[in-house]
Amino acid sequence: MVLGLTSSKILNLPPELLLLVLGDLDGADLCSLGCTCKDLNFFVFPYFFNKYGAGRALKGTISFFWRAPTHLLRAVRCSLSTKNIDNICFHFDTGLETLAEEVENMHAIVARTKEIRDFEVHLEEPFSWGIGLPPKASSSLLSSELARLYAELLTISLTKGCKKVVLGGRARFVNTRREQEKATGSGPSTLDSQSSDERDVDITRYFDGTFSRPSSFTPHPRRSRRISRLPSVSRKLEAPIPKIESVVLQCDMLFSDATFFDWTIQFLSWCAPTLTRLELQSPSTSREAWHQFFSNLNLPSLNHFKFAHATIHPQDILRFLSRHPNIQNLSLHHGIQLPVLSRPRLPRPILPRLEKVTSDPSCLGWLVRDKKQCPELKEVTLLTEDRLHLRPAAYDVLDKALKDLLPWSSQLDILGLHLQRDEEELNLWLQSHVAGASGSPNAKGSILTKFIGTTRLQISSGYSANIIGSPTRLELVAKFAGLFPNLHYLELQEQRGVGHKDDLSPLLDAVREHCPQVKRLKINHMFEKYVHPFGNKEEEKAEGEVREEVGCLIG
Repeated sequence: MVLGLTSSKILNLPPELLLLVLGDLDGADLCSLGCTCKDLNFFVFPYFFNKYGAGRALKGTISFFWRAPTHLLRAVRCSLSTKNIDNICFHFDTGLETLAEEVENMHAIVARTKEIRDFEVHLEEPFSWGIGLPPKASSSLLSSELARLYAELLTISLTKGCKKVVLGGRARFVNTRREQEKATGSGPSTLDSQSSDERDVDITRYFDGTFSRPSSFTPHPRRSRRISRLPSVSRKLEAPIPKIESVVLQCDMLFSDATFFDWTIQFLSWCAPTLTRLELQSPSTSREAWHQFFSNLNLPSLNHFKFAHATIHPQDILRFLSRHPNIQNLSLHHGIQLPVLSRPRLPRPILPRLEKVTSDPSCLGWLVRDKKQCPELKEVTLLTEDRLHLRPAAYDVLDKALKDLLPWSSQLDILGLHLQRDEEELNLWLQSHVAGASGSPNAKGSILTKFIGTTRLQISSGYSANIIGSPTRLELVAKFAGLFPNLHYLELQEQRGVGHKDDLSPLLDAVREHCPQVKRLKINHMFEKYVHPFGNKEEEKAEGEVREEVGCLIG
């Protein structure tokens, strides 16, 4: 009776006084107060979400690309107004003890959701997970309980009908586990330290309808009571039907950790019938792990594949491509490290539907040794350097790639170049293709004049190489573009020093002088100009269409 009277008095307070009371409470106290009764639940938790900028949770969305408010997942889990969260983007970036609790809360939120559309989670900053715990306890929790909890969370989330998946994380997760196991003398858990026979002894099956928590799983004593309250996934499940169309894996742990490596293989094999887009990025994964990964992967519906920041044997990636002839869009770039092998020894994949390639120039050579390999190729973007490791551009390799593309010169509609390093070598390379430059061949001798099918040239400088702000380089780029005989559309993306349409006058003058065949010019997805305008009305109409498309006002 006393509790009831106390609750009644609180609810009888005027709203403005109740808001003053709530204003003195932190996130943990607000969650506790909101759980006391139904009326306070509907009053306190909307206040919590608005106070911490998480109002979208009331509309079914958890979206935090960086650090989320403390106790957010607990609030979403306890709130009666957020029963169906179908769009999730969340970064787990707290300490080890809080991380385990957050994973459990997210598990409960997902378990009560009927269907999830988009699912994106990242494991961040694990270097602080072990702070405040004895080394032995920290290692035990990190290598068993957390791995199981996170695998269960991913499994139940991805079998809820979602179509788009992004899983991210940093290499520190793997490094932290290795350091802790070395310090405590515990058994190895990384993929490189275990043989295939050791890993095959007891592999949990997640996606075949028989998934259950292994009987040998013993929760950490400090977490056992909370884990027992989780929605049960230990019962036998019906085999889930995959709906996933797009998967982005940017998490080293998924490839380098033994537990998650098996999970990753099972996950991709399960969603293979519907998966059309796959992006992989893991700098810490070894060549041996990638060999095992690609040997076990077969995705019959795949048409978009991106592979970046990795060390791999060319044979492994080429054999994978050979098994996937339906790929239409292929990206091989950003720091792929390759051992030197002669081309005749490499597999020769046939990709009859491939239309678009974004690649390091050295990787492109694998695909264009024979025109039969890519008969439908229409768009190529060449990356002149590695942004991740800031290696210098190898312009001789770029020229070799352009030479390899000559058999496609009549059908290659779009050519892209990432000229991202602001260095004198860039000017020398441009001059080597421009007529009249000292010591360079004349324009008729440039290989660019043979690209008769190219109507659109895209040049990106990564906001590093100064093109528009340097009169000398601007003239070189304009002359360079003028060598393409049928070029109609010139794009200059990621250009620095462009803030107003009046800044484009020198660029327009240079293009009109050296690229008379170019009709339209686009800069930074913001400004689009007719190089030879028909009249003020037509130009204003074109600029208006661009403003409406990118939501940007010009001048």
